[in-house]
Amino acid sequence: MLRHKRNNQAFTLIELVAAVAILGVVIATAGLIFNVSIDTQRAALANAEIMQNFQVIVTQLNDDFKGLRPYPAPVADCDPANSDPNHIAFIANGDFQSIEQYPSGGNDKTVAGNVAAILYTCDDNDPNILIRRQTILTKDDSLSDPNEPSKSEYSEYTLSEIVADEVDDYVDTFDWSQLPPSIDLDIQDDLVMYVTDNVSEFGIEYADGFDGDKIKWKEPDDSFPDAIKFTFTLRDSSGIVKGGRRFTYIVYTAQQ
Repeated sequence: MLRHKRNNQAFTLIELVAAVAILGVVIATAGLIFNVSIDTQRAALANAEIMQNFQVIVTQLNDDFKGLRPYPAPVADCDPANSDPNHIAFIANGDFQSIEQYPSGGNDKTVAGNVAAILYTCDDNDPNILIRRQTILTKDDSLSDPNEPSKSEYSEYTLSEIVADEVDDYVDTFDWSQLPPSIDLDIQDDLVMYVTDNVSEFGIEYADGFDGDKIKWKEPDDSFPDAIKFTFTLRDSSGIVKGGRRFTYIVYTAQQ
C-alpha cells in the first residue's frame, strides 16, 4: 500500500527576507501615521489655544466698547516710530469694580462705579502681554484721595469735573492728564488686568469713510471714529504655529 510522505520543509531564506521587509514597511508606515497623528493633535491644540486667547480679547473689547461714551473721543496712538507701546484709552459706562479694596471710613471697601476710563496697552516690560487698566470715576466721599494715583484703581474726579469749558470757543475739552492711567504700565507693579500673553503687533486704526463698499482706514487722530479696527498676532505657548496667526477685529462705534 502506497503512502504519501509529509513534506516538513522550512521557509527559505528568500521568504524570510521578504517577510522581514514587509514587516519593516508595516512598522515604518505605522510609525509615520502615529507621528502624523501626534503632529496633527499638537497643531490642533495650538490653534485651540490661539482661538481661546482671541475669544478672550474680543469678549473683553465687546464688554468695554458696548458702553463707550460719545464724548470724549477715544485717544489712541499707533505710531511705529514711537517708543511707547500702541494704546487706546476711552471713557465707558458699565458696572465697574476694583480688584483691590481701599480705605473707607476706617474699613476697607471695594470701589464701584458706573463710569470708568479704560486703557488697552502692552506691558511696558514685556510687550508680548496685552493688559487692560480701568480707573473708576467716583465721588465717594468715604474714600480718601489716592496717594499714588498711578497705583490706584479710582479717581476722585467725576466726569464733569474733568471737562473744561472753553468759553471763547464754546468747546468742551477733556483733560486726560487728570486720570491716573499711564501707558508705561508694568503688570507686576501696577494694578492692571492681564488680558492675554503671546500677543504682538497690536495695531489700531480708525474708519475713514468708504471706498465703494469697503471701509477706508487711517491712523488714529482726534476724531470720534465710526469704527475701530484692532489687529494683532497671537502665538501658542509652545511655538508650534510658526509665526502665529494674524487677526483683525472691528468694533463699530457709530451708534454709541
